[in-house]
Amino acid sequence: MLGAPLAALAFGLGRNWGAAVLALAVTVACGWGQAPAFTASAQPPPGNPAVIVMSANLRLGQADPDAVVAAVARHHVDVLMLQELTPSAVTGLTDAGLDRLLPYHVVDARQSAAGTGLWSRYPLTDVAKRSDYTFALVTAELVIPGSSLRPAVAATHMPGPWPQDPGSWLRDIARLPELLKALKYQRDPAGGPVIVGGDFNATLDVPQFRALLVDGYRDAGTQAGAGIVRTYPSDSAVPPLIGIDHIVVSSAVATSLQTLEVPGSDHRGVISRVVLG
Repeated sequence: MLGAPLAALAFGLGRNWGAAVLALAVTVACGWGQAPAFTASAQPPPGNPAVIVMSANLRLGQADPDAVVAAVARHHVDVLMLQELTPSAVTGLTDAGLDRLLPYHVVDARQSAAGTGLWSRYPLTDVAKRSDYTFALVTAELVIPGSSLRPAVAATHMPGPWPQDPGSWLRDIARLPELLKALKYQRDPAGGPVIVGGDFNATLDVPQFRALLVDGYRDAGTQAGAGIVRTYPSDSAVPPLIGIDHIVVSSAVATSLQTLEVPGSDHRGVISRVVLG
């Protein structure tokens, strides 16, 4: 995709017009395929409540807890989803004041990369810690004052498919559609709002991830027209190459999505404004 316009220029300078036209056609086709990522695909319902959602991978709990809490305060985050959450990371986040900003939480902290946590500005009901996935997966329902909409929320982390054995990733991501369906319909036969965030270890090009985007589910970055969102790796002078951290919504409209630096992590975090309904 990146080579096509360079090839068109090189062939044009070399007066190889046939090859230049072919390279230009490839350039146009590639641009056409990427254009939807830069265009918002839905308009939010007027007057419905909006939720600011942030998801971040803490790199084995090593990310700077003060920086995470500062980002929550700076961006007025309502729901925070954290992956690779260790017990020591929970202690650091608590000491940094996270519970004062987001007093409600469901946390399944574990050693190494397996822990996951969910913090909220709003009360949580129907909380659950799933033990049937390789890494911790937590779910809950938001109770937003003054609104009849109660979105289901979930924080997840799919195990890395490489360089480890990809079997765990294949099994876990294959089971996610069942969970997404349950979150959407178990409280509302018509399909209630759902927000899922985390490190999926999959880009938009991966068919298993695209298989999640059915029955009204949308990738927040694509829905908001945020462009090509890259989040990993972020721990070097080279910009991130791939986007494996996502926020996925249903019966809701993401109006924006941006990435942010998480000091001490090898992932950039993602923040999205999601209008319910």
